[in-house]
Amino acid sequence: MPGEDSDERFVRLQGLNQIRDVTIPSPNRMIIEAEIRRPALLVTTDVYHPAWAVRVDGERREPLQVNYLQRAVPVRPGDRIVEWSFRPASVKWGFVLLAFGLTLLAAIIIRLRRARPGNYEPDY
Repeated sequence: MPGEDSDERFVRLQGLNQIRDVTIPSPNRMIIEAEIRRPALLVTTDVYHPAWAVRVDGERREPLQVNYLQRAVPVRPGDRIVEWSFRPASVKWGFVLLAFGLTLLAAIIIRLRRARPGNYEPDY
């Protein structure tokens, strides 16, 4: 509005969209509940990394890198739930290799127990 200084404009714009709640159930997960009245860009002050994934109301969205090092997601008007999760590929591969290793170890133990000479009864 003409004659409005930047502080007044900022306060007016802040009143349009409101963050209702922020929950951080673990270091790699954040849930934001927001009331959006005008299309907005929801920016977090966490550092951007390509392994961050975001869902808005359960729908997968593409996270954006803003301000050189922060992450953001566009949100449409309405009551929104924005869920951020950090899922690096190295962790996924680590679990896959762990499962493979444990399965292989179990197979080796079973085979060694069956091959042990004292585990059978002789025919007399």
